[in-house]
Amino acid sequence: MKVILSGNTLLWYQKWQNAILLGLLTIGTYGVPIYTFSVILNSMRDIEGWSVSTLAGIYASSLLVAGGIAPFAGRFLDNRSPRIILASGLIVGTFFILIASISSSQIYFFVFWVIGAGILGGTTHYNVTMPILAKIYDPTNRTKAYVILTIIGAMSGPCFVPLAGVLTENYGWRATVQLLLPVMILFALPAIYGLRSKLPTPNKGKNPELPQSTKKLLKSPQVLLTMSIVTLAGLVSSSLILHQVAMIQATGLTLGTAAFLGGLRSFSQIPGRLTLSPLVEKFGISKSLYTLYSFFSWPWNIVFCRTTGFMSSFCVFNWCRIRSNTSFTWNLNSGRLWDRKDRRTYRHPAYSCKHSQCTRPFVNRYQCRF
Repeated sequence: MKVILSGNTLLWYQKWQNAILLGLLTIGTYGVPIYTFSVILNSMRDIEGWSVSTLAGIYASSLLVAGGIAPFAGRFLDNRSPRIILASGLIVGTFFILIASISSSQIYFFVFWVIGAGILGGTTHYNVTMPILAKIYDPTNRTKAYVILTIIGAMSGPCFVPLAGVLTENYGWRATVQLLLPVMILFALPAIYGLRSKLPTPNKGKNPELPQSTKKLLKSPQVLLTMSIVTLAGLVSSSLILHQVAMIQATGLTLGTAAFLGGLRSFSQIPGRLTLSPLVEKFGISKSLYTLYSFFSWPWNIVFCRTTGFMSSFCVFNWCRIRSNTSFTWNLNSGRLWDRKDRRTYRHPAYSCKHSQCTRPFVNRYQCRF
């Protein structure tokens, strides 16, 4: 019995090894530039005399730099090994953050932290790891790979936030950053070492209609709408992550306790990630998204019930987010991107219907007439 269990566990690990390793990398590379910064925020304000608005600007600037680097990282992944982009981003980003941690000047800290955190974000976060998994796993296993990646990655907060709180209380914010950088590297090294050296490339000859140009994709209304919604959602989530420990600490709790409670917040990400995949398989994309957004938005309604204007905006935002995600996910699931301007359809052969008799342009498992 033990031999069978061990064998099954080994086979499961071998199948999902890449998703697991990239999840560990996510724990580390989100831990220092994102979660640790939220813990040392008040400490930097009190010790260095830097204003919270300035520190928030540093945090926001690093995200902008990461967004600017991300397209180039994606282009690099098209032709190069993922190990190169992950390793180079880790080394360079760690170096600049280390320099920032020993800089006494606010200007130097601003420049070095923004560059270091931006490089880490643009080369090692989900914008890179998810495309890597998309190339490694076929469409039938891709959703499960994303679930494994994001659930393991969600442990970054519970790991780094409490640890950073304890270290900051005892050793100060500079030593905290310097001590956590090696921890970040230890989480990232297995992925850099264990990933395959070359990603599989799609065979363009089998499907000449598959869009390869970024410009064509950016003309899709679904892509544009989804990008705008993700941007708006990022404004909310980034503000929450940056100020969560400071807000809890403002109630009179110690930094260590506030960091521990702030780290627990990351566990709230897991239910949605766990339930989305089985719900989609059973009820379809639209019903699943409506159900999840309706269920997980009720705490926000309680928090903001006193502000009518904000609640109206929030309801509109949630509705738009549901609609855009429903539309975009539906298009991905049916293997097409619909360009309403010239009424052309692009379909990937992996999503084609198994019935050769189907000739309809939008055929999928829900629309198959056979």
